[in-house]
Amino acid sequence: MQHARAEGRALNKDLARFRGARGYVAAPSFRLRSGDARSDELRQRVEAELASGGRGWRLLKLEWQYDLVILIDNFRAWMNRLDQDFNKAA
Repeated sequence: MQHARAEGRALNKDLARFRGARGYVAAPSFRLRSGDARSDELRQRVEAELASGGRGWRLLKLEWQYDLVILIDNFRAWMNRLDQDFNKAA
């Protein structure tokens, strides 16, 4: 047990040194987007289905649709950010 604690402290020190290194950015350069009208509408439909006691395939389908809209929207935003950063480097 003592050995595991010592290893944990050593890892924490290494992490602190890494974070203190020049060029390390603590905050991610990309943040998840809050969504748009489509994602808001799907979220409201999921919440309404949950409130009505809905279970089963209909709820699962709504949740999958909502998750995919959020995933695709955030992936699109990430790709745009990547393109912008690449264009700056060129």
